[in-house]
Amino acid sequence: MGSLAVTLDHVHDDLLTADGPLDEPLDRLVSSLETLRASLPPDDWTRTARSVVTHPLTHLLHQDPFTRRCYTKPRGYPGDARMLDYIYGEVDDDDSTTLGRRILAANQNGPAPRAVRYRRDVLAGAIDAAADRVGRPRILAVASGHLREADASQALQARRIGELVALDQDARSLAVVERAFGDLGVRTVHGRVRDLIVGRHDGLGRFDLIYAAGLYDYLRDEPAQRLTATLFAMLNAGGILLIANFQPGIRDRGYMESFMNWHLIYRTLDQIEALTRAVPTPELARTSRFEDPTRNIGFVEMVRT
Repeated sequence: MGSLAVTLDHVHDDLLTADGPLDEPLDRLVSSLETLRASLPPDDWTRTARSVVTHPLTHLLHQDPFTRRCYTKPRGYPGDARMLDYIYGEVDDDDSTTLGRRILAANQNGPAPRAVRYRRDVLAGAIDAAADRVGRPRILAVASGHLREADASQALQARRIGELVALDQDARSLAVVERAFGDLGVRTVHGRVRDLIVGRHDGLGRFDLIYAAGLYDYLRDEPAQRLTATLFAMLNAGGILLIANFQPGIRDRGYMESFMNWHLIYRTLDQIEALTRAVPTPELARTSRFEDPTRNIGFVEMVRT
């Protein structure tokens, strides 16, 4: 802990005195936290992460609206849509300090934010591929947030989608989706994921593509398997279910779990694919798996017979 305290002191001073971009001192902080996290038993790391935020550095880091929003969770849950918009560059906080905006710019270049932007592009590509595969497909986005992949989907902008259903528990997020994409064939549904897990999804119908981006990062194995089976059963023949999950070992974890109080459930590609075991084998035509270029997020795609 002594070496970490020295790092915290140095980064604190660097943030106050550095003239240029802050990527280097923040990368040094992220690296130190992750090295310490990997070296400690889980309980010891939890105590350390809680103690870290008592350092004066926290006051500086929380001037970054992204870090501060993750830590304070104003909507009562982590990873809300407005928080993700900081990663996408969709939020302009004029009331942020100059230092806060500089820290935000550096954090947006971190491994996890880069992977999240890659994930958005993967989802947009899946929407476009569905439109190429099926005439005017029906698509379901589970825990849709602000549906930022819609901005990058050429098929949606060209009105080649029959209907895209954006389902989310947060009515405020759905209001943003409605304003941005309501005239492009997007329908918002206010609903809870737990209802899908237990099979209460009457009225949604069947789909040619279903995807869940960040949802699985917060689901334990048993509900994740049940949700996977439920969503797969909602596919049309030839339909695709695409799920994503952060993988273990991302360099940002120590920073996320301390200064952001942001905890995810990490899975390897094998563990993500294991969530498909509840799907009846005769109905599963094939599965494929891949990851983002930085190997931070894993994807599993399932095709129904």
